[in-house]
Amino acid sequence: MEAGIALKESGSALKGVGSALKESGSALKESGSALKESGPALKESSSALKEVDSALKQAVPALKPLLIKINSRLKKQTLRQ
Repeated sequence: MEAGIALKESGSALKGVGSALKESGSALKESGSALKESGPALKESSSALKEVDSALKQAVPALKPLLIKINSRLKKQTLRQ
């Protein structure tokens, strides 16, 4: 009799574990789908960042002479005051 009760309880516990595994599997499936969908957006974002990086690398050297002139003028104005 006690063995029967123990089997029944362990069966119920196993059902609970099975349900939890099923829910976990569903959550993992949803997570995988979300990751799959975000992949292309991440690629586009990466490409855009590469373009910005390239533009900055070109802009900085072009701005350097202008910044040197501005700095020089500011120093002259400061010395006059």
